[in-house]
Formats: sequence, structure tokens, C-alpha cells
Amino acid sequence: MTELRNLRFNTKMLRPHLVYHEVVESTNEVAKELVMKGHGEGTLVIAGRQTHGQGRQGRFWESPSGGLYMSIIIEPKLPTEVLPLLNLLMSCAVADTVGGMGVKDISVKWPNDILISGRKVGGILGEVVGYDERFLVILGVGVNLNTTLQDYSPDLQPTLTSMKDVLERAIPLRGFVTSLVEAIDIRLLRVYAGQSFIAVLEEWRRVSSTLGQTVRVHDGERVVEGLAVDVSATGSLLVESETGITIEVAAGDVIHLEQRSDHQ
Repeated sequence: MTELRNLRFNTKMLRPHLVYHEVVESTNEVAKELVMKGHGEGTLVIAGRQTHGQGRQGRFWESPSGGLYMSIIIEPKLPTEVLPLLNLLMSCAVADTVGGMGVKDISVKWPNDILISGRKVGGILGEVVGYDERFLVILGVGVNLNTTLQDYSPDLQPTLTSMKDVLERAIPLRGFVTSLVEAIDIRLLRVYAGQSFIAVLEEWRRVSSTLGQTVRVHDGERVVEGLAVDVSATGSLLVESETGITIEVAAGDVIHLEQRSDHQ
């Protein structure tokens, strides 16, 4: 795509290398193949369209032309137990980039959704890949940039939105990709400099739509219901039950039931 030729990034941690395909099954799957071929940190896979886009728990992610479908390879120098926090880092970077384009009322829903006025505009899929005694993380992101609701299945339309629909104008893909990669880089630099995700967690809490909500979390066969009070140091959601017990949920599908007005 000519719009993405000769991209220049102002990054300090990452050295981005772009691999573009007009159509792929999944950018995450392409990124995995590139890892096995020796590609490392900073490799970007971007596609104009995905035929089998991946969501969480093996779900299908509709990927019509006009959206951003991107995966980036990260080789984190971090303990494996905190790698899930890279999903939160990516969520914050996407939310910041969307806001930088002029969108208001942006929030993040645990564990991996980006919302505009409560409607989903993007999502994150992080996967850990082991290769040659190394652990690499593939962070996939899908953002509804220049799509419209009519591009999606009728059953999805009530819960989705797009930046084009919200701003009533086309979003420059080149500028969005550049800003997003630089936003990821800035946050990685903070994490490595302090050997801590504290700044990422603080940012995520500020833009979270989940904290302060009464939620129902489906974690496999387990169902947890209560007040979402915080996220842990490893990115798990902390839910306070009616009996006052705090339950830690590492992964799951969250339904927001009711917002607590006293949450700060």
C-alpha cells in the first residue's frame, strides 16, 4: 500500500520493520511465521484485510477493508509472570492514539477492548511465542478506522463503532500507525527504565471503564460476580464479591452490569 511506504518512526526502544500484505488470514499468524524465520522485536505486520482474524478464546474477528489490522513482535526483557501486562500497555497506547485523532469519551474495558462512548472500536490479542530459548510476545491489534457499521454483521452492529463514524471523516492510516507505534515505544521505554509497569497500571486505571462497575466474569466454567475494584500487579482483575471476598480473575469475558457512582 503506497500510503505506508517509507514510514519513519521516532522511537527509542523499537526499530520498526514493516511487512505489509493486502490480505492475510491473520496478522498474528503471519507474525508467528516470521518469528520462526528469525524476525525479532519491532517487526510490524499490517494487512488491509483479514479473512480469519483472531479474537480472544479463538473467536473470529471481523476484519473488513478500512480497518487497521496490525501485529507487532516484542522481545520483552521481563519476568514471564508480568507479560500479560503488555496487553494493558497496548490498550493504553491504542486509547491514547485514538484520542490523539480527536475522539472523545475513550475508555478501556478489561481485559482487551477499546471503547468510544461504550461501543467497541478496537481490541487486543497478545500471544507468547517460544523460539530458540527465547520468549517473544506478539501483540495484535484491530481498530475500526475507516469502516462503517454496515461493514459488519448485523448482530455486531449494536455494540460497535468506528473512528470514521464518530469523527465523520476519514482517518489517515499512515498517521495512525506512526502514532501508535511511537505510543507503544514510549510506554516500553518507561517500563524498561523503571523495571516496572507501575506507570502503565496507573494509566490503565485512569481510562478504565471496568473499575467501579458491578461485573459478571465468565472464566471458563467459573462465573464471578461483584464489584471490579482494581487490577493486580500481573494484570488480573480483582473483583469484590457481595460477601466482601476479593477474587482474582486472570482471564475471562466481562459483562458490565451496573456502575458504582462512588468509584474514584
